[in-house]
Amino acid sequence: MSYWSALAWQRLGENEKSDSLFRSIYDYSCQLEASLPDIPYFATSLPAMLLFEEDIAGRNNLASHNSPR
Repeated sequence: MSYWSALAWQRLGENEKSDSLFRSIYDYSCQLEASLPDIPYFATSLPAMLLFEEDIAGRNNLASHNSPR
């Protein structure tokens, strides 16, 4: 939602608000990329993770690069 809100602010000419939201999206993606992935205790995908070998570090890397920058 932050991405779409930033685009809306940009279209309305509110460039400071837009830039702030885009910067927060970028900062979050950088934090996500730098963080070590772990499996949450109450993970809803845990059964699938137990059945199939999954690269959680790779998934974290993919998620951090696919967020709009």
